[in-house]
Amino acid sequence: MTVRVGLFDAQLQGRARHHGKAPVVRQFPMVPGIDFAGTVHASENSSYANGDRVLLNGWGVGEQHWGGLAQLARVKGEWLLPLPVVFTARQAMAIGTAGYTAMLCVIALERME
Repeated sequence: MTVRVGLFDAQLQGRARHHGKAPVVRQFPMVPGIDFAGTVHASENSSYANGDRVLLNGWGVGEQHWGGLAQLARVKGEWLLPLPVVFTARQAMAIGTAGYTAMLCVIALERME
């Protein structure tokens, strides 16, 4: 899958990773950007068509696989999620991986009650 990146999330941890302050990136060169939102540019996956709005977070992107700080990102289709219609790409990236992880924690805590 090729995604035309609209926005990506730049976190402080990502900056530290690429300046040798955290041993997350073990292979160089590496394109940073642990998550991104954009539109499908070329699809080899039946779940997505060209022009679909998508987002990606996790999967080692920006650490083991080239990240979202690019005009185009080449990723596995299974890693993508449809961008919900209630969110703009900017809103999705404002939440970012940290916000998404925090939400998953809250949901898990609510289920414990």
